[in-house]
Amino acid sequence: MSTAFSTRANEDMGLLKTWKETGSKEHLGALLKAYNPIIKQHVHKWSSSGLPTSVLEAEARLIAVNAFSDYDPKFGTQLNTHVINRMQKLSRLSYKYQNVAKIPEHRITKIRTFQHAKNLLSEKFGRDPTIDEMQDELHWKPKEIERLETEQRKSLIASADSLKDMAFDQGTEEDIDKVHLLYHELGGMDKSVLEYSTGLFGKPKLSGNEIAKKLKLTPTQVSRVKKSIADKLLQY
Repeated sequence: MSTAFSTRANEDMGLLKTWKETGSKEHLGALLKAYNPIIKQHVHKWSSSGLPTSVLEAEARLIAVNAFSDYDPKFGTQLNTHVINRMQKLSRLSYKYQNVAKIPEHRITKIRTFQHAKNLLSEKFGRDPTIDEMQDELHWKPKEIERLETEQRKSLIASADSLKDMAFDQGTEEDIDKVHLLYHELGGMDKSVLEYSTGLFGKPKLSGNEIAKKLKLTPTQVSRVKKSIADKLLQY
């Protein structure tokens, strides 16, 4: 092993150890930055799949985070090699969602614009906005807003149900991967709600009222946090 490679391996292990000890977003970011060349390399490999680069990068970062999480040096494999081996999973996304890749970019942009406006108005009013309020914000035809509202409601219900019912001794590998990556992007209170909603990291799985009592929140506040988390989970 060359001196340069050995030094890099030691630096990687130092970053990994610090992140696992602190669990901080900043330390995870430093680790991901160190592995960005590998992530970019594999994203480029599958860029011809038709999926947006942002989607491929998000999946590659998710794969890297999970590789960091379950890496065990006792098996004699370098962290660098472990991450590269795991990156082969990126092919699954390309094959599984090759039809999704055909969605026009302008359609994806419209969905994001709709969801962003709805989130802003929900925060402003403390409730879901009406069709008229959405029309004032977006200046779209009511029919188009109603269509997107129906589509997003179906997706959100599925996502919220997934968050509500997911138990980590039963969840699929894909579900668990998504939640673990999302966890590191949440604030302190949101992390606690997610932990108690799903049983994440060995926490007891509690009802909404139990979570409210545990965290000194109102049931309504817990519901809003869950909805916000479900919105973010839906993006994955």
